[in-house]
Amino acid sequence: MVLIPYILSAVIIGNFILTIIVLSRGIKDRINEIFGLMSFSVVLWSTGILGFYFINLPDYLSSHWIIITHSSAILIAVIFFYFSLNFPSQLIKNKYLYYAYTIPFFFILYYLFFTNKIIGEVINSTYEINPGYIFYSFFIVAYFFGGYISLFLQHKKSKEWIPKIQVRYVLAGSILASFPATITDLIFPYLGIFKYTWLGPVFTLVLILSIAMAISRYRLFNIRVIATELLTFAIWIFVLVRLLLADNIQERLINGGLLLILIIFGILLVRSVLKEVRSREEIEKLAKELEKANVRLKELDQAKSEFVTIASHQLRAPLTAIKGYASMILEGTFGQAPEKIKMPLDRIFQSSNRLVTLINDFLNLSRIERGKMEYTFQKFDLKAELVEIVDEFKASLIERRKSLDLSFSAEKEKDQDYTIMADQEKIHQVISNLIDNSIKYTKQGFVKVSLYKDTARDKIMVKIQDSGMGMDKDTLSRIFEKFTRAGDKVFQVHTEGLGLGLFVAKEIMKIHDGNMWAESEGVNKGSIFYIEFPVKFLTPEEKQKIEEEQREREQNIEGFVKKI
Repeated sequence: MVLIPYILSAVIIGNFILTIIVLSRGIKDRINEIFGLMSFSVVLWSTGILGFYFINLPDYLSSHWIIITHSSAILIAVIFFYFSLNFPSQLIKNKYLYYAYTIPFFFILYYLFFTNKIIGEVINSTYEINPGYIFYSFFIVAYFFGGYISLFLQHKKSKEWIPKIQVRYVLAGSILASFPATITDLIFPYLGIFKYTWLGPVFTLVLILSIAMAISRYRLFNIRVIATELLTFAIWIFVLVRLLLADNIQERLINGGLLLILIIFGILLVRSVLKEVRSREEIEKLAKELEKANVRLKELDQAKSEFVTIASHQLRAPLTAIKGYASMILEGTFGQAPEKIKMPLDRIFQSSNRLVTLINDFLNLSRIERGKMEYTFQKFDLKAELVEIVDEFKASLIERRKSLDLSFSAEKEKDQDYTIMADQEKIHQVISNLIDNSIKYTKQGFVKVSLYKDTARDKIMVKIQDSGMGMDKDTLSRIFEKFTRAGDKVFQVHTEGLGLGLFVAKEIMKIHDGNMWAESEGVNKGSIFYIEFPVKFLTPEEKQKIEEEQREREQNIEGFVKKI
């Protein structure tokens, strides 16, 4: 019996701290209010039992301890049932039905405080049990049993995993706490055994433990905040004990002032930790939502790319037919065409040719984004390729009757080798794209294509310089991005482009371990485009083979070292 007061005091302090912790989560939150009120009811129950057994008062005053004990016990049962109807969601929507179950509670309170029908006279450490005690016990058991059923329904109703686990822990803890408490505090007193009633509040520690499990494992409350609050409360209690045990007024004033300061700073500390935790939880929530959105965007982007690929393939076939038949009519394959329809046919041919180019750009963009661009690497003479490309554009300039000086030059050193390892078709596309751009954006003047070696960096360089529109700094910084074009004036000169050609060209050069960039002194001062090829280039297959050989050597060395 010596340890019983200390055990009950620990239960009271523990439940009181739990009450403050729960209410600090947000006093306007219904669940916090209910749970805090239930914890405080346990404090009242424990205080009543502690006072009845260990605070000596006359028998007529001791009856007040018994009334507090029994009224707080039924209050615990009522609040537990109310809690089960609201955790984690509200089960009953009808507000009249919702509060109907509280009516018996008020009747029982009346009989406890104003009659002797439940509890009779107090004699030393025992009290008289009257016939109304059976109905009192029945309502407590009924409230708890109704709470178990409600929690079971809550578990069945919950769709998410975490609320289900939280309900399981609360349900298990409440059953393990209420069943033995019912035996020691309801059944035993009815049989005349009163010496074990102090165990009832102790069994509530099982419920506290179940909540702690939910805290630490399933984040019913945040463990960081709990730890901060427990430390703060421990400091407050320590200083309060020093204040109560002080020998003189001076020590009491010092400890009282220290306690006041610690309470203020403790509250500020707990609030700051709460704010930080809530901010972090909000950030985590937003991060998860952003992750889901990114996954969805990737799915949409994949669907878009697939749609572009399918649509482009479907469009290219009829356009190729239109372009081919227009070309054959112009060339006289079906007989000499009248002069009147040659010009419209030429426009059909040129327009279909531009559409085919645009569709090819879309297809290449889609392949690049999906990682499906295929390359066929082989050795070829870059100089011969450039001569062929420039000759094609010279013929095109004559057909379009555009007076523009298009020239090609290369270093004239003896035995200069311009052989590269690359996808010839793709490199043809890259260089053609740049020369075509220079021609389109140069009304008059020149377009110069030159080829040389940068021996210091072991690079082969292609330089395409024109006297055309030029670019400002902002355009230069964005020229190789998707759907970017060289300023508003471009639309007045060339309206058909979509700003994909340079992006596709740069991506192709990345695969070849090359580079591409542009320079310009400003608007209307011309532009220079550089294409850089490595003299020694390894294909992806060759790189993979070298990496595999390197890994194999490392594994052999590692195996040799282990044997040693």
